[in-house]
Amino acid sequence: MSTHTVQPAAHQVASDAAVILQAKAVTMRFGGLVAVDAVDMTVRNGEIVGLIGPNGAGKTTFFNCLTGMYKPTSGEVTFNGAVLPPKPRKVVQAGMARTFQNIRLFPNMTALENVMVGRYCRTTAGALTAVLRGPKFHREEEATRVRATELLEYVGSGQPPGPQPALRRSASARDRAGVGHWSEAAAAR
Repeated sequence: MSTHTVQPAAHQVASDAAVILQAKAVTMRFGGLVAVDAVDMTVRNGEIVGLIGPNGAGKTTFFNCLTGMYKPTSGEVTFNGAVLPPKPRKVVQAGMARTFQNIRLFPNMTALENVMVGRYCRTTAGALTAVLRGPKFHREEEATRVRATELLEYVGSGQPPGPQPALRRSASARDRAGVGHWSEAAAAR
C-alpha cells in the first residue's frame, strides 16, 4: 500500500489545524508478505479523509493497525498527540472508534438498544454489578440510554427511539439511525 494525498478544491482546512490522528511509517508484515509499507497519514481537525485503493492493497490492514487490531511491525500511530497502544479497547478509551462495512445488528433489539450496545465500552461497572443490577449499573445504564438517544437524534433517525426492532424499520431510517450498512471508517471523537 502506498499513499498519495490530494487536497480538495473546496473546504480547505488550515494547515495549522490541530493534528488528531497521525500514522508515521506504519508497516505491517505477515511473514514475508508486506501488506502495508511505511504509510504516513495525518488527519487534522476539521478534515474528512478517505482511503481508497484496489482489493488487496492493504486498506483494511492499515485500519487494523490504526485501531489496535494489529500491532504494526514498525511505525507509530498517535491520536491527539498520544501513542495509541495496539489494543482495541485502549484505542476506544482514547476516543477513536471504528465501524465495519458488514455491521451486524441485533435484530430483535430496537435502534436505541443497538446503539446502547456500542456505548458499553464507555462503562465501568463489573460483571457482578451488572448481574446484581446495583446502583452503579443503573446510573451507567441511564447515562448510556441518554447518550444513545442524543446520538440517534444527531444522525436524524427520523423516529423516536421506541419499541420497534431496528430491522423492522425502513432501510433509510436504519441508515439515518446509523444502524444500517456503514462504510468502513475510523471516526475520531
